[in-house]
Amino acid sequence: MRVTRNIHKRINRYIECKEITEREREFDKRVANLARKDQKFSKKDDIELTEEQKKEIDAFWKKYEFAYVPNYDTFQIYMNRTGTFDPRYLPHGLRSQYLEHYMTDPSYRTAFQNKAYLAKIYDNIKQPVTVVRKIEGIYYDANYNWISLNTALKICLQRLKTTEIVIKPSGRSGGAGVVFLSEANEERLREEFKKIPKLMMVQEALKQHPFMNRLNPSTVNTVRVTTYLRKRQVVLLAAVVKVGSQGVRVDNYKHGGCILGICKNGQSLPYALNVKMEKVTSLPSGVDVSETIQIPSFDKVVELAKEAHLQTPKMKLISWDIAIGEDGEPVLIEANYGGAIWMHQLVTGPLFGDLTEEVLDMYLLKKFYRIRANMDYTYKEYADHVEIIECTGLRKHEEIPEYIHDKPVTKVRSKRK
Repeated sequence: MRVTRNIHKRINRYIECKEITEREREFDKRVANLARKDQKFSKKDDIELTEEQKKEIDAFWKKYEFAYVPNYDTFQIYMNRTGTFDPRYLPHGLRSQYLEHYMTDPSYRTAFQNKAYLAKIYDNIKQPVTVVRKIEGIYYDANYNWISLNTALKICLQRLKTTEIVIKPSGRSGGAGVVFLSEANEERLREEFKKIPKLMMVQEALKQHPFMNRLNPSTVNTVRVTTYLRKRQVVLLAAVVKVGSQGVRVDNYKHGGCILGICKNGQSLPYALNVKMEKVTSLPSGVDVSETIQIPSFDKVVELAKEAHLQTPKMKLISWDIAIGEDGEPVLIEANYGGAIWMHQLVTGPLFGDLTEEVLDMYLLKKFYRIRANMDYTYKEYADHVEIIECTGLRKHEEIPEYIHDKPVTKVRSKRK
């Protein structure tokens, strides 16, 4: 009987080891597939990397190879878009599968990302005027007091007498489902509300600063600012202005708009990038951007982002969409906890700049590990050490090894299963 039990244990353990190995393969496959997303920013006539540039990339990323080995394509693509070679560009898969896991606590992110709660999370930060909201199908007024559907309709109809309103679904990206109404009857509002059964915001349409309006009058052209919480201080990493396409109401890039790179002093680069990956000196609205432009109230925009970031310290990396109102005051539109870093890297260079190595050392060398297993142990393998998290108990006298894969075993969490 004992022999039979041991055989069953070993068979089960063998299956466990295979499953753990397969999960690791799936992870690496997912990372590789995501890295290919950078390809959509390439062009047929892109200049190829030189052998010297490839060697520089290899040298920079060598110490991170346990966790991640990048593809040369990413660096070639961003070099061609910005005109500057740099081994510190971050591929898409690295951000979404490595950094995001550590920088944005998923247990907080789901709640924080809900547009309907943005006013509560950042309650001292200026935001668009709320008319009504819907959370889990329940209607609330601007102060989160419960109201009926009929009351919500009446409030919206009353507000439409004096201003345009915008209906925004929560949980969608890229401006999907956003509707602007300058006039509507009760029936039309009911139709729009039915389209969004659970999470919805209704706000007064924002009137933007004259300068921002000139970039494209049909959209609220927002400043995308990305900040990083580093050692209890918020650091500005990068900024762009998202300029919408003529006649389109949302400033999302994929709808034919442009992105205008902004230096940290608030001055623009002498070109914008359109959806065809072309550098242009004239926006679709006809505004000339070939010379430096100073973004109005940029210092206030950065100040707002930093102040807001300190209210959600669980999120280490946040991309903020901030509008500039008629009075020059910044207005928070949205907080993105998994914001696209490509938007910055296409125009202003590596997202983390001089902090890149520090960030990668922290998250790829110190924090990243792979769950691995053999017939005796399940363990976390880091870049420079191993932590045993489970011993199988298949041996009578379990001996803890000093090394696994030539890496010292520094911790044993459980000696027997």
